[in-house]
Amino acid sequence: MQKNSNLVAILALLATVGSLAFLYFTQFAGPPKANLKPFETLGEMVATETAKLLGGSGSVVVVMESFEQLANQSVEPQLKGFKAGLAKAKGVTLKGV
Repeated sequence: MQKNSNLVAILALLATVGSLAFLYFTQFAGPPKANLKPFETLGEMVATETAKLLGGSGSVVVVMESFEQLANQSVEPQLKGFKAGLAKAKGVTLKGV
């Protein structure tokens, strides 16, 4: 009888530890991953519209705020998409960022 009681206590302890580990790794194991593809697409669309406004030829300089202290994940994909969009638009070049 004592043997069964010890076995039940060990199994209950293992179940508790396993549950706590599951909760930790699913809830507290880092920030959620953001889907950055919409921001990249936004940059491409802005580049396409910029090329239309320039009439298909000209130069563009991108002026953007420095986010050294505040990390904004959406800025880099937007710039990447903008560069890709300008590469598709023949005649429009990126002079600087």
